[in-house]
Amino acid sequence: MFKSLVTCAALAIGTLAAQEQITINKVTINTPSGVITGKVVGQGENLVFVDDADPSKSFTLERGQVKSFTTEGGDLMVQMARPETDAAGTVSNVKITVLDQANSGVLTKWFNMPQERSRTVTTFSTEVKHDHRDDHTDCTGRLLADDTGLRFESVSNASHSKSWNYNDLQSFVGEKQNSLLKVMSKNGENYHFKTVNGKTAGGLYDIVSKKIVAARPSGQQ
Repeated sequence: MFKSLVTCAALAIGTLAAQEQITINKVTINTPSGVITGKVVGQGENLVFVDDADPSKSFTLERGQVKSFTTEGGDLMVQMARPETDAAGTVSNVKITVLDQANSGVLTKWFNMPQERSRTVTTFSTEVKHDHRDDHTDCTGRLLADDTGLRFESVSNASHSKSWNYNDLQSFVGEKQNSLLKVMSKNGENYHFKTVNGKTAGGLYDIVSKKIVAARPSGQQ
């Protein structure tokens, strides 16, 4: 579950607080898209690595994705519960380097925390561009689905992020071999997403379509 919404303004080094919120500057991490050099922002179950030079490469690591981790010479080596894929490739583990070693313990503490209330949530995601349509521009991010709903998390424009419960959705349509996904809510709201990886987009489409049907009253399925 990689790219996620984050708009970073004035970032300063933080520590894990009651909400498990952290901010650390000067971090590198390898991802399917290459090495990200930037900062990490974390809250609750998610760490978001923001690339300073190219925010569209930003990468989200969820606690539920982590199978195990080790430290090697100041680096964190994270083994994923399952391989993660985007348009650039696939990784089974990631290497995180905190350039300011005084703060490496902050990430170690995050990895050592148990997943929230021992609740395991399976999340499916795919990289997308939100077609704004009205102004002919896009914003980049991830479309994610779990047992409770569908959400779009924008990296480049946080105000365009959106969440839906499955019973709020009228339809979820995949077109052009799932290179385009269309979300329509029951209140008439429409979101159009251009996808990057047809395979992951198709998997997410199958899951969401079934969830929408399952959420309907029995007489409407």
